[in-house]
Amino acid sequence: MAPKFFLTGVTGYIGGSVFARLASTHPEYEITVLLRSVPDGFKEKYPNVKIVKGDFDSADIITAAAENADIVIHAGNSDHVAANAAILAGLSKSKTPTYLLHLSGTGTVADFTSPDFVPGAPNPKIWSDVSDLPTISTFPLSFLHRPVDSKILSAASTLGGGGNIRTAIVAPPAVYGRGSGPRVTQSFAIPFFVEDVQKFGGRTFYIGDGANEAAVAHIDDVAAVFVKLAEIAVAGGEGADWNEKGYYFVPVHQPGITWKSVAAAVGKSLKARGIIKNAEPISVGPEDTDKMIDGSQIGLYIYGSNSKIRADRATTLLGLEAKAPGFFEVLEEDLDDALNDKQRDSAQMRALTGTK
Repeated sequence: MAPKFFLTGVTGYIGGSVFARLASTHPEYEITVLLRSVPDGFKEKYPNVKIVKGDFDSADIITAAAENADIVIHAGNSDHVAANAAILAGLSKSKTPTYLLHLSGTGTVADFTSPDFVPGAPNPKIWSDVSDLPTISTFPLSFLHRPVDSKILSAASTLGGGGNIRTAIVAPPAVYGRGSGPRVTQSFAIPFFVEDVQKFGGRTFYIGDGANEAAVAHIDDVAAVFVKLAEIAVAGGEGADWNEKGYYFVPVHQPGITWKSVAAAVGKSLKARGIIKNAEPISVGPEDTDKMIDGSQIGLYIYGSNSKIRADRATTLLGLEAKAPGFFEVLEEDLDDALNDKQRDSAQMRALTGTK
């Protein structure tokens, strides 16, 4: 009997790419997706994929679909508490092993929550998803992603289900590269940065010294972690860590890149395209974050904080590494998409800003 999957976030940037890779790699899987509306051409391209109509507030629909699935991949609004609770409620009813692969992010380890945080200043800390997991698992619930992540890490011990629930959190850093999903295919940070440049007189910018470093991962490498974990789950779960140890950073080419280097590269490209007149980035202060990313403080996180990582669990346990092109190798393509395609992954934005 084919394994039964239930996926959310299929029309988003990350969730859509995970879905597309899973469906193309394993056409033998029985896949059901949650959709608020059906993208044009979806049924024709994926005739064997089942659709349940609803959104992240459709608790009864989500619970029923999760109860009927062997494996759930929740890659939509990762901080939607009610949707996560509905998924866990459905999985907990199963009398056989069930799996949840949940999208989170490295915003949890970003230093903008630290009392010693200086926007734009460097931080030598590199976070490991193995050696630092005891610390990450005890972060306050006020930290980004922690209210939902904490429930998932403890789900097997707190929800019962005969010990059958096995969970894994996949936490990518900022994601770049062209996606492959059925609707949103452009990255997150670069499109917003291009828009924000116009708010600073047509100049690319960094905060403070711009020496802060954050990891970045290609969308294909993110999807690879999800698909690998899905394959292991289908095979019975051996060879992966689950539940309290089921926390995976996504492999990256290097622990971090400075935002100043991003601003310089974007400035050079936009000037060459005739969009701005001066390629040299400028330094702005943290007080200017009200101009960034629709006025949310997420600008301080995206442009000014540090979140360097090392994906020890995915590399040593799953045998994965960063294989897709590097950030600067595909920057021109990401800029093409940002300038020509005005779609945004609104679920990801809501998750970052804590809004509905």
